[in-house]
Parts: sequence; structure tokens; C-alpha cells
Amino acid sequence: SKLDPFDQYMLHRLHAFVKKVEEAYSSCNFRVVYGEIVRFASSDVSALYSDCVKDRLYADESDSFSRRSCQVVLWELLKAITITMAPIACFTSEDVFEHTKHEVDPFESEKDDDLFSVFQCGWYAADPAWINSVLETKFDRILEIRNQVNNSLDKLRKEGTIRSSQEVHVRFVHTDDTSGLIEYSKNHHVSLASLLQVEKCSFGPNLSSDDEYILAVNEFDMDSKPLKFELARSKLSKCERCWKFHAPAEEALCPRCEMVLGNT
Repeated sequence: SKLDPFDQYMLHRLHAFVKKVEEAYSSCNFRVVYGEIVRFASSDVSALYSDCVKDRLYADESDSFSRRSCQVVLWELLKAITITMAPIACFTSEDVFEHTKHEVDPFESEKDDDLFSVFQCGWYAADPAWINSVLETKFDRILEIRNQVNNSLDKLRKEGTIRSSQEVHVRFVHTDDTSGLIEYSKNHHVSLASLLQVEKCSFGPNLSSDDEYILAVNEFDMDSKPLKFELARSKLSKCERCWKFHAPAEEALCPRCEMVLGNT
């Protein structure tokens, strides 16, 4: 409960992953074990979580809540994947274990503090407290919207209109169905824009009249109701440090990076 909601959601997905792998091992269904590990590492961790948290991990203050929160989750992901793949990818798991043992040492054992093999760690125990169906419902909805926005962004990239999604401001037409998005964007450290991988997200009763910056207008069905959004080019510049389009001018820093560097 002390972590950011998106980080809590990732722990929820981690718990589900570990349970699926446990069941597959119990029935000696190693094909499912292999497939689930590959799916989780490539889709949940790489394509989703790492993509969304890399900015705060690299650019936020080293001791900030947002950065420490995602480090906790990355720590658990490292342990879980290394241990669950050990029975079928023993050499790879041992290599990961050896490297991290000398760097950060996330592995523990109640029986022996001086570990020399990943197989001394015991099985990874996912905490049942991580299960959160309320967060699952909320983020599954947000990620559905993320997929729709990504489809529109991919089209603009293929056309050569934009080079990066960070150049784009997403504006949703405010309806009763977007109230949850507005609440999320206002009340959490990890912004909706970071989950959608765009420069900014905003909400309004109508589409913008600033045609000079409008790139596309799209609509899709959410729970059988239309959700309309527009993609506009950012009016800000690319920050020299974090590469987000939050800087007031070319070759300048954004306010976040100025604050971080000023505190170092």
C-alpha cells in the first residue's frame, strides 16, 4: 500500500504469473512454464512495466518516492523470474544470480546467509497481499485506452508525422466514462501521460480548436460507449536530460530536471 498504484498493479500481475508457473511445474507441463516465462518477461515486464517506469528510474531524484517505488518492484521481478526459470534454464539463472550477488544481492535464504547457487534460495513466494482486483479493473481499463492511443501513434510514426510519442499531447473529450482517468491523473505520482508514453494528457468538454497543432482525432468504444480523443503536437521542446518534451526552449532543461540537478 506504500507503493505507487501502478507498481502495486505490477505486483498483482507478478503474483498471478508465479501461481501459473507453480501450477505448470506441479503438473510437469514444462511447455506452459517456458511459454509463461517468455510471455511475462517480454509483454508484462519489457513492453509494459519497463517502458513506463524507465523515465522515473533514470531521471527522478535518486531517493524520490516514485523512483524507490519502482525499484522495489524491479527487485521482486528480478528474484521471481530468476528463480522460476532456474529448473529449466539453470545456467542462465546461475549467471544472473552470480552477477546480482556481487552487485545488489537480492537473494536470501533462511537456512544459509552465504549462498553460492540460485538453487539454495528456495522457491519464490509471491505475497498474497499483492492481489488487488480493484487495481486490476482500473488498470486493465487504462491499458485498453493505452493500446488504442498506441495504435494511433504508430500510424503517425509510420506516416513520418512524428518521430516519438513523447512529442504528442493527448486530449480526451471529458465524459462520465473518463472521470476515473481524471482522478488518476490528478492523484498519483506516476502520471497518466507516463503510462501512455506521451508528453501530456488533458481533458475537456470538446475537441480543441487549435488546428495548427492537431495531428489526428480518433474514437473507439469503451464499454459500448464512444471515447473520443485527439493527438496534438507538443508546444514545448525536448529536454536535454530526460528527452521529454517538457522544456520551455531548445537546448534547455525541463522544470523536473532543473530541480533534480539543483538538489544534487
